[in-house]
Amino acid sequence: DGTGFAIPGEVDSFAISMAAGESATILKNYTEKPGQPNMRLFDPDGKILNTDVCTGQVTFTAAKTGTYTALISPCQYTPTYLYRLVLSKGDCAQGPVITTFGVTTLLDPQLPIGLDEAGRPIFYKEFGQDFFVILEARAGAGTNRFNPGPFSAPYGDGEAPDMQMIVSRPLGDGSPVVCDISPPDFGGVPATVPFQFSDAGIPQDIVHDMGCRFADGAGNFQAVQSDDTACTRSNRTTFGFGFADRSSRLQFCGRIVSAWAFPDGDTIVAARVKDQQNREFGAVREIVVRVGDPNPPTQSPTPSATPSPTRIPTSTATRTRTPAPTATATKPSVLVTATATRTRPPTKTRTPTRTPGGTETVGPSCAGDCGGDGRVTIADLTTVINIALGNLVLEDCPAADSNASGEIEIADVIAAVNSALNGCT
Repeated sequence: DGTGFAIPGEVDSFAISMAAGESATILKNYTEKPGQPNMRLFDPDGKILNTDVCTGQVTFTAAKTGTYTALISPCQYTPTYLYRLVLSKGDCAQGPVITTFGVTTLLDPQLPIGLDEAGRPIFYKEFGQDFFVILEARAGAGTNRFNPGPFSAPYGDGEAPDMQMIVSRPLGDGSPVVCDISPPDFGGVPATVPFQFSDAGIPQDIVHDMGCRFADGAGNFQAVQSDDTACTRSNRTTFGFGFADRSSRLQFCGRIVSAWAFPDGDTIVAARVKDQQNREFGAVREIVVRVGDPNPPTQSPTPSATPSPTRIPTSTATRTRTPAPTATATKPSVLVTATATRTRPPTKTRTPTRTPGGTETVGPSCAGDCGGDGRVTIADLTTVINIALGNLVLEDCPAADSNASGEIEIADVIAAVNSALNGCT
């Protein structure tokens, strides 16, 4: 969620680890506009696997074990629309999919400022700033596609909440009192230790306590189920409010005030949602809420509830995407999320070489052809992008510098992608 094309014509790359014989489905859509972005799926040898690239999803079975690569780009035109991806594999949880998980204010929808080392989106807020934590969900991608349940607190005959959320650090004073959201009981939320979901004991009380922060505007601890009651702004609706993702079935919106404020530094927030029919939970999602210094010098160790997939970033003329970690076949797989603000990496200087006759030689014969074999493979594109990010040096692939400028810029990345798509010219 929150993933999007930052510049017209941008191409994003995602790597997915697959075992031979394993099947997977990748679903994609624009979050605000109708339609879907373009996706080209390649096997570990660089062979393209799909032909109808602008449809909503692609299903495939891995012929061999290795890294499969999805290149995502605008379909037909060059818009900068937001989009999202959902990766479903055989070992994925079958419950509801969390389509959006993040923070917002009433007037300023927030995008992540980057990703942490585990691939979690980082949302930054200043000291004392009120904001909302939002979570949206829809039916899962499995055979039993049931809508998510709407309740954030126990209901009926003690039924556990449909939406469950935990935090890695105490909010406010960390009070263990459940639902202390009004005077005289006005307190915070304890941390969940160990940082994982449980169906009994103290951790479940913490889930209930956090769920009391999510109400529908009428005092009920439940989600809103229509666009006009959402707490996020949208251009799709007449009154300017709507779900962040147009495919969402409901939205949980929790206001964060001083009594249960996030502490200074990074706090991980994890959530899961169950369906109304089978009471089955979907995959756990995680985000990081950062308060205080937006660029702390060091990050303290943080717990993790689930693995996340990897995004191979795309370089831009002034900024570069921050990568996320690689998706694996471990349980449970999660929604592909990879949006981050982009920062310009340090550039590497290329020293031109001279031939025995004294002629200075610069520029490749084929942009991005790192192996010098007359073609540009997925491995070559990965090398080009890593040079742009500063993870590798230009000497690892001189052909990446298509205009002999001494550094890798957006024009070089585009030239390498064109070589991969159209062949060397």
